[in-house]
Amino acid sequence: MDTTTLTEALRNLNADALSWKFALYSAHKGRDGIELEWHLCNMQGIPGQVDLIREHLLKKPVADKPVALYSPFLSDKENIFALENDSEMIHAQLTDIFLNIQNGQAYPPQDFASGKLPKIVGYAFYGEQSKDSESKERVLFMRRGNPFLAGASLFMGVEDEIIVNNMPVIKFTTAVDFLSFLSINDSCYIFSSSIENDLAFENRYFAIAEKCLEKLVEAEIIGNYDSFENTVMKIKNAKKFLTFNDEILDYIIGLPITERIDYLDKYGVELDQAGKMDSYEASQSELIIDLLCGRSCIDPLNRLSVGNNITPRD
Repeated sequence: MDTTTLTEALRNLNADALSWKFALYSAHKGRDGIELEWHLCNMQGIPGQVDLIREHLLKKPVADKPVALYSPFLSDKENIFALENDSEMIHAQLTDIFLNIQNGQAYPPQDFASGKLPKIVGYAFYGEQSKDSESKERVLFMRRGNPFLAGASLFMGVEDEIIVNNMPVIKFTTAVDFLSFLSINDSCYIFSSSIENDLAFENRYFAIAEKCLEKLVEAEIIGNYDSFENTVMKIKNAKKFLTFNDEILDYIIGLPITERIDYLDKYGVELDQAGKMDSYEASQSELIIDLLCGRSCIDPLNRLSVGNNITPRD
């Protein structure tokens, strides 16, 4: 998942070889957070529009920004973020999007332009190989924003299909917020963090943090656990668990108490009388979180970073 991989995937994408669907989505708060409702809309000329997007991506963001593994602590102004499609951060959302577009109900363009349907939050072009093809190639381009222009006159094509070149009621941009390839390199790319809310990333932060908490409960390594859990389940801390390091946890568990005291003292982490990392206050909990998630850094007290290593540098 680097710039070269993304560049090759875009260059090798043959829009004319895929069967395309134009889908729009609305968003509402559900029981488990943001939920998307997808609607299909008849449209001609999608391969040409996709080619415009592809050319824009190759000339602008892909040429100007490096591809980096997704992190909520990096800026989308400086990076294109990448995730594998089976990543815990995105897999469930992608599966849901693909199924909804593949099986979605189609509506005439008039329903979108007239406001008859729920407010449109964004749209997507979804392409896949025909069912007869041996290839299972699929691609998804997503963009936030309603492409239907308010108050514009409708000029429809044959059988109420949108014809892009002669259609003043709709306006596309060549920019894209999210791109997913399946079969080409099984990766997805985030060009703008504005799409993260629609993809329910905040929910995933908490879900991943909760799984890590289960490991810590089993390890019996945290004292004042309730206080620690309360600190973890704040959004700024839950995000850190994307880089939770099992090796660091296992290393601490394996240390004799005397060595554990010396090791954790370098990070300002205190032990209680039972030899557990003491999270009696939020500041201690955050030091523990930073250590377990590989985020400790040099500070005025001369604590040293574990970086990608298990033990601190001397």
